[in-house]
Amino acid sequence: MTGIPSPGTDGPTFLDLVWDQAPFVNHGAFVSTVTGTAEAFVTAGVFTAAEKDLIVSRAAGAERELDPSPAWDVEVQARIQCVGSTVYVAVNARNADDVPLTIELITPYGSRTVTGVASGKAAYQSFNTRRATVPAGTVTVKVTGAVDGVPVTTQIETPYGAGGCG
Repeated sequence: MTGIPSPGTDGPTFLDLVWDQAPFVNHGAFVSTVTGTAEAFVTAGVFTAAEKDLIVSRAAGAERELDPSPAWDVEVQARIQCVGSTVYVAVNARNADDVPLTIELITPYGSRTVTGVASGKAAYQSFNTRRATVPAGTVTVKVTGAVDGVPVTTQIETPYGAGGCG
């Protein structure tokens, strides 16, 4: 092909100019940078006013994509234990965050959901495997809390070892 400049030889792109000003202290600073850069492109005759408006509106609506969901601070422990000749998978999930959380403990042997787990408190369950031995596995803990009234869920995977009783 001829007549098409190689990438980077035709000057900086719109995104080059925006990301050169990163990191942004917040979403508003990002939108302000996009707006200023888009206005400069309109002045230079590269963008139309309608294109600028579309770009700025998309940047304004990108807050959720740019701000990662919170990762709730929950300490999870999973282990096997014996009760008689039966193996149990014991799961303890302690809320180390500042807000009450809903904590769902999920194992191959059952699940339990505990709502309103206060800061510093824990959700605990010992799940009966109905077996004398179990292979190593993974416990899933789903943690849900509210951010500005909107539920946000984080998932934590925690392994436990194989073992047996008897």
